[in-house]
Amino acid sequence: MFTHSGSKRLEFNGSIGKDDLTDKEISRLVNYINKHTKILKKILLKASPQDSYRKITPKTQILFEVQITMHDGFTFTTPVRRVQRKELTNGVLVKLDKDIRAYLDLKKQGKEVKSLINTM
Repeated sequence: MFTHSGSKRLEFNGSIGKDDLTDKEISRLVNYINKHTKILKKILLKASPQDSYRKITPKTQILFEVQITMHDGFTFTTPVRRVQRKELTNGVLVKLDKDIRAYLDLKKQGKEVKSLINTM
């Protein structure tokens, strides 16, 4: 599963890593990355439980942010978001999609992207 080019672009940092996600969750993230390989160089997912001393369950509050590096060298980081553990993958994908669409819209308008305003 991790021989795909998208999996090489997906990195983890924080107390929740690749081993803490299911194969289905990893597959969804890798599939999204594979759809955007022409523009995405690297995605770093930083995720940790809000309360580091509690057991992680599907309802545990997780804080995450995503750092995205594009092939043209532009890098942006999403604001920290909070989701329940069961919604982590959906939350990451929604945030990725929103920010990448904004980036592509600016590029389509012919603007050189130097900064991006992230909204919740």
